Amino acid sequence: MSQRGLDATLPLETRDTAAPSWPDQIVIERSADKKLSINKGPVELRELEQRLREIYQDRRDKTLYVSGAGSLRYGDIVSVIDAAKGAGVTRVGVITYGMRRAAAGG
Repeated sequence: MSQRGLDATLPLETRDTAAPSWPDQIVIERSADKKLSINKGPVELRELEQRLREIYQDRRDKTLYVSGAGSLRYGDIVSVIDAAKGAGVTRVGVITYGMRRAAAGG
């Protein structure tokens, strides 16, 4: 077994909403049943890298936010980040369960 590192950006404060609210931001969500969506639109994991490549092709800002259910395993999120990196995304922000809970007021 070998180890591999991935760069990720974690926001320092959690006062804002769990997912960025700016219309030009791209957010991938992975639900507890492992379904994926890009900005609320469903996508299959096997199609993810190509879809992201199309989305980011002409974008200057290559930032992506990833939000996953708290019950998911590490590998379930790493596969999303790996597809994003393969598609040319240069910055990945991870939205944690704690950040979502804090944004919801809990």
